[in-house]
Amino acid sequence: MNTQTLNETQLTGLDDMLDRIVADTNLHTAWINTLSFLEHCGARKIHRTDFGSHLDETILSHAAEEARHALFYKKMVRKIDPSAPTDFDFSRMLCGYSGFRYFQSLDSGIERRVHGDPELKGKDRSTRNLLCYLYVTTLVEERAMSVFLAYNEALIRAGLPLRLDGIIREEEGHLDEMQQMLPLHDGRWIERLDSMRRFEREIFARFALALQRRVFSA
Repeated sequence: MNTQTLNETQLTGLDDMLDRIVADTNLHTAWINTLSFLEHCGARKIHRTDFGSHLDETILSHAAEEARHALFYKKMVRKIDPSAPTDFDFSRMLCGYSGFRYFQSLDSGIERRVHGDPELKGKDRSTRNLLCYLYVTTLVEERAMSVFLAYNEALIRAGLPLRLDGIIREEEGHLDEMQQMLPLHDGRWIERLDSMRRFEREIFARFALALQRRVFSA
């Protein structure tokens, strides 16, 4: 992800919020459980998508990595607090419902844009489904890179022996794959992606506001 895109996805006050989260065991384990849930949602969405003949090793590998990331975060919760509950009840997460709404709103919003775009109507449904996957994944991975990099720095500042380096490398790899595949299926992908980024920022702002209210009221 280039520097301009990273800057555009940065959230004002993110570092302060993450420092507050990392310093509070209950907030921290709830936060990690939310990350695990969102990774699980990503894996589940991939498996439920009808890719038709487009289903290949890259997509299957991505689904497997999302599931593995969900497990990684579950194990991370145990390292911080072995007694912490780790089920996916929203009450066990940090603004879990708001995170779920972010993911669902992004997914449905991109689906409407792709399937409703007159220029893409000529493509078969499985190709449009693939485009939805490519766009949503790009947006989610860009957001994840912004948040994970900041979270990794917060872990370092707190002196905790936990790192996200491996996950960050894999997210970068996913982004590279998406940007290689998008031009093969949409000649106007750069223009469409710019518009979709603005949409993603709007809906992420709602999730971010919920997080800030919860964290700074704790």
